[in-house]
Amino acid sequence: MTVESGATVTVGGDEYSFDPGRIVLRAAGSAEVRLTLRNTGTLAHNLRVFQGARMVGGTPTFRPGDSRSVALRLAPGSYRLVCTVGEHAKLGMRGTLESRPARR
Repeated sequence: MTVESGATVTVGGDEYSFDPGRIVLRAAGSAEVRLTLRNTGTLAHNLRVFQGARMVGGTPTFRPGDSRSVALRLAPGSYRLVCTVGEHAKLGMRGTLESRPARR
């Protein structure tokens, strides 16, 4: 999924995946995005955004049937989307977010 800076992206989370699992954010310079995790699973989940080993933001862990959002300002680069609950990421609950320059 490709979106422009300022967009809100709803990510579904269940056992054990994110949908969409790949987000491309286009912006001139820093990009702003609001990620909303909708927990459609039967377990608690969260959505954390990492650049390398550094967490740059994310949602709290919350119960099934709820949604939580996080607003982020991201420099150009590659980021990982991860559920940090238990071994959820290892089981497949991960994705990518790329912030790229807008096309001219």
